[in-house]
Amino acid sequence: QQSSQRIIPRFWVKWYPLIDAPPNTNCTYNSIEINKFNFQGSDAFNEYITPDKYCHPYFDFDHIESLDQYESVLKWLDSLVSEFGQYSIGGYSNDAQISTIHNLKFIELVEKKVSIHVVFYEKRILQADMMEIVKKTANQNVKRFAYDINEFVDDSVYKLKSVSKNSRQMFRHILSNKCYRNKTPVLIAGKLCKQDDEPFNQIVQCTQDESDVSDVITNWPLVIHKVPSLKEQEKEKTNARRLQDVANGAAEVGADGKIITKTHVKNIKIDDIDFDDNLIVFNKEQMIGLLNKFETTFENLEKTTGPIRYSPHSEEFIKECYTECKSFRYNEIIFQEKNKEGCINMFTGFAYKEIQTDDFSKIQPFLDHIKNVLAGKVDTEINYEYIIKWFASIFQQVKLKIGTMMNFIGQQGCGKSFAIETIYELLGIFALKNVDELTKIFGKFNALASTAILINFNEISDATDSFNLQHKMKSAITQASGIIERKGVDSVESEIWSNFTCTCNDMNAIPAEKGNRRFQYFTCNNEFAGERDYFQNLCKDIQPQKQGEYNEEFMGILLHYFRTLDIQGFDAEDFIVQASRKTNVVYNEQLERQYTGLNQVDRFVVDNFPIFEIGVPIEGIKIEKYQIRGLAIKLKSSCDFVRMRKNKFNKEYYQKNKVIYDKYIKIEYNTLPEQVSVYSIKQEDQCRDLMNIIKYKQFNIPAIEGDEIETKPNQDDDGSEYN
Repeated sequence: QQSSQRIIPRFWVKWYPLIDAPPNTNCTYNSIEINKFNFQGSDAFNEYITPDKYCHPYFDFDHIESLDQYESVLKWLDSLVSEFGQYSIGGYSNDAQISTIHNLKFIELVEKKVSIHVVFYEKRILQADMMEIVKKTANQNVKRFAYDINEFVDDSVYKLKSVSKNSRQMFRHILSNKCYRNKTPVLIAGKLCKQDDEPFNQIVQCTQDESDVSDVITNWPLVIHKVPSLKEQEKEKTNARRLQDVANGAAEVGADGKIITKTHVKNIKIDDIDFDDNLIVFNKEQMIGLLNKFETTFENLEKTTGPIRYSPHSEEFIKECYTECKSFRYNEIIFQEKNKEGCINMFTGFAYKEIQTDDFSKIQPFLDHIKNVLAGKVDTEINYEYIIKWFASIFQQVKLKIGTMMNFIGQQGCGKSFAIETIYELLGIFALKNVDELTKIFGKFNALASTAILINFNEISDATDSFNLQHKMKSAITQASGIIERKGVDSVESEIWSNFTCTCNDMNAIPAEKGNRRFQYFTCNNEFAGERDYFQNLCKDIQPQKQGEYNEEFMGILLHYFRTLDIQGFDAEDFIVQASRKTNVVYNEQLERQYTGLNQVDRFVVDNFPIFEIGVPIEGIKIEKYQIRGLAIKLKSSCDFVRMRKNKFNKEYYQKNKVIYDKYIKIEYNTLPEQVSVYSIKQEDQCRDLMNIIKYKQFNIPAIEGDEIETKPNQDDDGSEYN
């Protein structure tokens, strides 16, 4: 196939080199220069598509699993050409056969079988129409496309509606690798499939010129048709069946035009009985009469009467009936420990009855286990106080976002999970003890988080090299509301009071970033791992039978202990901040983890700090997979730069400090350009988080005390390094 050449209109394309672009970026690129863009390595082109009037029709396909499926996509795309015009197609595949047949880039080790982007570059379409075409509708708890578009279209790349001032859709150019801030690029750049195609044809943005709208698609319903709802389909089947009955003589048309089924008094056979398989439909009086038979409880509202909400009645009708029904009339839905008149309380209480006592001897062995195992061997008392008060905060105020996540790292069998599961048991259905994947909570479908007060991730795998959930996790740890999305149901904004812990064997399951204030790490004591007698003695008064019932007396006293513990002055976030300031110690786990989590460029600055204290030309820095442009972007957060002639750098910097430069970096002076950019570390108050790591690693002296940026548990925490 060939792609027709065209005259490129001149306009400014919004873009950003990183896929996780900050809100309201003002980067633009001249449209007529895009065909000259260098798409190699970390030079990525990501469209920053904002709500506007027009765009080029575009489709993304990431779920194709076979050659037949791929060819069904091509057949559907070709069916649109009559109205949409020609299209540009490009992408990659890990299947050699598909790559060869359809001229896709072959990348053997990628996860997706096929990933392609398609842009119909000859015509424009209203963004509102584009969103309508890919709209999904929920019916009987299943989401499907409202129109007969190809089933493999990915509907997640159409954030074109103006929801807030930050509304935007990032769309990676198919020739670009996927590049993030502070992470190694993901090398998944594809190729254009059609002969003579050009990069600009893959641009979704277009001119907004309305002087000539002859290229604007208005008749798209001629090639894309609305799919009847299940109710409409059933009605069509019923009508067709009744018309067939008329043709067969089993029914007749009455004077009013209605079809009347004939009745037979004698010799009736089961096959002769007429029936109506439509669902029962109530009027308002009947529906309210049914609802009034139920007691006003959250259980009845959510589950017992739940099927009514998936009946053929409209959403407006159901809401109206619930509102007018006396039994289910309430002011609001709440989630709190104490009930409130006129409100439905989703929190139904703790799983065990609190036993009020001043004698905590029965639970002391368990508290000792927390201290001796979870709190580790270093700073044991301080760590133990943090752990106990962290949990006590939740039991004293269930509607609370603590703002930090505790991570317990220890050898298998050391007893960390037993301690966590016992505490979680106190919350019953409002705690999730063993979630094995971060994406189940922080991914697209996150319904598990909607009513859980405590969520523990257990034995998740090392995520250092591909961790892309840091910002989502930080937001979930601090934010008291968020978007809940269930499969087949429209997403809704809801209060979320989840707090998180993690128990794992892997040291790097959840990495820390510089300036970390959200993740607290505890290296557990492993000396009891495999000590059968120790655990049998510990468990006999807690959970006598493995996987069996818990001792109610023990659990009741433990609950009372947490609910009465003095936690005044406890600040979970400040504990981590203070730990990050301790640079004059032999070992600081918090700073070690922040160092491990640094991107390649920041780590280079830390490891070679003495030359950045003087000044180093960016042209002399060699870091794998980074070109000068990418380096400049990464260095911006920690370094200032000045431009100067090479001779001046040699005379005033290099010759005076040659011994230091040669110790850390080999500068090939003759290869430097005549004009160089010399980068040096910023003032300490401008990059304090990185300087704490530098001091710890390079100097082992205390950080200068200074005011920390105040953050609150219900505020987002993106960090200032990207401002």
